[in-house]
Amino acid sequence: MKFNEIVNHLALYTLTPLRVFLFICLCICLFFGCTRQVLTVQTEFLSHENLASYHVRTPDPRLWNPPIGQRLLINWHIPVYFGKMTGLKLVLKLRFYDHTEKTELIEVAKPTGIYIYSLLNEEYCEKKGILTYKAQLWSGNHILDEWRHQLWVELITLQQDSEIETEKGLR
Repeated sequence: MKFNEIVNHLALYTLTPLRVFLFICLCICLFFGCTRQVLTVQTEFLSHENLASYHVRTPDPRLWNPPIGQRLLINWHIPVYFGKMTGLKLVLKLRFYDHTEKTELIEVAKPTGIYIYSLLNEEYCEKKGILTYKAQLWSGNHILDEWRHQLWVELITLQQDSEIETEKGLR
């Protein structure tokens, strides 16, 4: 190799201010670009295909009457920089296909955990499944995080005719 080729080859590896800046930007993107969400919810549909015995073809009495339904897996992870939280609770609002609603209040003891809500068998058939849901993680009187199903909207309730007549009678 000639001297000029060696100098040109080494020039590629010298640290210029621009390269240092680009390296720092890359490190910031890699290390701080991904953060874990405080609250996440996943929906699972349950059937005979969720049983291990179905896939490995072993005898299992549950294959004759498998659990049918839906399950919500609710995970929370409160970061350390939030500080020590007291009075944590998880509020789960569910709306079913039969147009009924249910609210679950779950006390949260640890900053990291999981709660599983299951709608199985007869109850699943009666309610026809979970249409939509909203989960909120509360600390005291304020919401730390919220997870909404894509179809979740707050309901607008209209007064019934009997309620309107009652109000007219009071005037």
